[in-house]
Amino acid sequence: MPGIKGRPSHNSIDWTGVVVNSLTVVRRDTIRRGYWICSCACGNTCSVNSMSLKSGQLSCGCAKNRRALNFLDLTGQVFGRLTVLSLYKKESKPTRWFCMCSCGNEAIIYTTNLTCGRSKGCRHCSKRKDITGEKLGMLLALYAEDGVVTGRPPMWTFMCDCGKTIDGRVAEFHIGWLRSCGCHASAWMSWSAMMTRCYDETSNRYNSYGGRGITVCEQWHDFEQFALDMGNRPLDRNLGRRHAEKGYEPSNCFWELITENTPDTDANGQPTKNGLKKGALPRNRP
Repeated sequence: MPGIKGRPSHNSIDWTGVVVNSLTVVRRDTIRRGYWICSCACGNTCSVNSMSLKSGQLSCGCAKNRRALNFLDLTGQVFGRLTVLSLYKKESKPTRWFCMCSCGNEAIIYTTNLTCGRSKGCRHCSKRKDITGEKLGMLLALYAEDGVVTGRPPMWTFMCDCGKTIDGRVAEFHIGWLRSCGCHASAWMSWSAMMTRCYDETSNRYNSYGGRGITVCEQWHDFEQFALDMGNRPLDRNLGRRHAEKGYEPSNCFWELITENTPDTDANGQPTKNGLKKGALPRNRP
């Protein structure tokens, strides 16, 4: 059937090798125009037109013929992560199969769910999300714990840029609770406090910083860059600035002794340290 003017015809699409649910397209049907020879997961072959493939036909028809499915021997076949071991029960009409999942868990699956591709793993695997290779913050997702996990999300092992590893959950990783193995936890607190007092108008320190024009340089809006420039915060130091009238940037910041790191300004934005004036460099700072 010719396609609608201005749109490609379904017959012009090459479906060879495409998998649609339980069907794998093998070749074009040389007898019927617009039809394709497909191999079904049940072992049968059928001829399916392009429109049915586009709409997502489930199978060759075996999914609707439950009686025929009862006579299929699925022992040893692999469906996704499931390997069929044996019949669940010796019945005259077997409908369930005893399967082993690649995660090591055992499962009992209906024949129709296997042949139609609805079941590709056990119920525990369906809750797992593969994040291998994802990188957020300083952490790279390596692998999930092995074996069956029930009652809680699986734990993942992450590699930090410093070379150490840490275990955590996917939700903690994506939300941002996990940013490093802990090597930059103190730097994170200083970075978070800096961003808050410069941009959060509800902060009680906003008037002395963001309210009077103190900003954070654009590259430091990313914590990873801040940690790369400043390194980890020593235990006896806080984030300080050389010029109180300038913003937070690599050339104006350093780790200052806690005993010397008192607020640069009061609530009204007035300097509170001796010798601290606009454009002047305090004597006690490097």
